[in-house]
Amino acid sequence: MENNLEIFLEELYKWNNKINLTGIKNKKVFYNKILLENITLAEKLNLNGEKILIDIGSGNGNLSIVLALSFPENKIIAVEKNLKKSVFIKRIKRKLNLKNLNVEIKKLE
Repeated sequence: MENNLEIFLEELYKWNNKINLTGIKNKKVFYNKILLENITLAEKLNLNGEKILIDIGSGNGNLSIVLALSFPENKIIAVEKNLKKSVFIKRIKRKLNLKNLNVEIKKLE
């Protein structure tokens, strides 16, 4: 999973120059502050059998991607209203071959 997260971080900061994906300017800080929190959460989840996990307001996809990497047997749905952010998550999905991750471009209220 570590290599996949490095790929995610590289893409995140490359795209962040074009669209606002994160306000955290340092990759190491982002990893330690955001990704480690999501990894810890994923480790604490007890998911037996097939489940559907929905990340509403996915933003840059950091939670959805960690969940998709951690639980390949489960379906992860990233719901994001911002088209550019959704396109970014779809790119990461393809780049990391995350077949269990679906991206929905929707505004939920």
